[in-house]
Parts: sequence; C-alpha cells; structure tokens
Amino acid sequence: MLNTVWETQKSSFASFGDFINAMYAKIAQGFVYYRWLITYLFGASPLAEQHFF
Repeated sequence: MLNTVWETQKSSFASFGDFINAMYAKIAQGFVYYRWLITYLFGASPLAEQHFF
C-alpha cells in the first residue's frame, strides 16, 4: 500500500525514507488526536477478571 501511495506522492518528498518518516509522523499525530477515544474504548469494558474486586 505504501508503494502505491509513494507513486502518487513522489514529487512531494526527496526519498522513500522521507515519505515513510512523514507517514509515521501522521500516524503518531492521529493517535495523539484520538487518544481520548482509544482510552474510552479500551477502558469502558463491561467485564472484569474474577479476582479483580
């Protein structure tokens, strides 16, 4: 998938490595932006382990 996106974005980046770094940065920004949702979804479990309480 990254190779396909790279083919369309070649003119914006100097190398494939720069492109990959930019993609990792965008993914990290997405996690930071939606961290409240991730915390809510993983923290709002209706189940607990047997010896939790």
